[in-house]
Amino acid sequence: MGASSRGAHLLRRSAAFLYFWLLYAFWDGQSLGKKLFGIRVAQKGDGRMGVGQAAVR
Repeated sequence: MGASSRGAHLLRRSAAFLYFWLLYAFWDGQSLGKKLFGIRVAQKGDGRMGVGQAAVR
């Protein structure tokens, strides 16, 4: 695996992490597909997921 290939892989992984982390944390626990089907990721109790919980998930 060349240096440019590793860099592209890291960029894709970072973009995927940021996509899910930001949407789950700031868009009521939903990615685009979940929003389309009306489902979301929630925690027990109040149901709202925090920024830290979204990052760990």
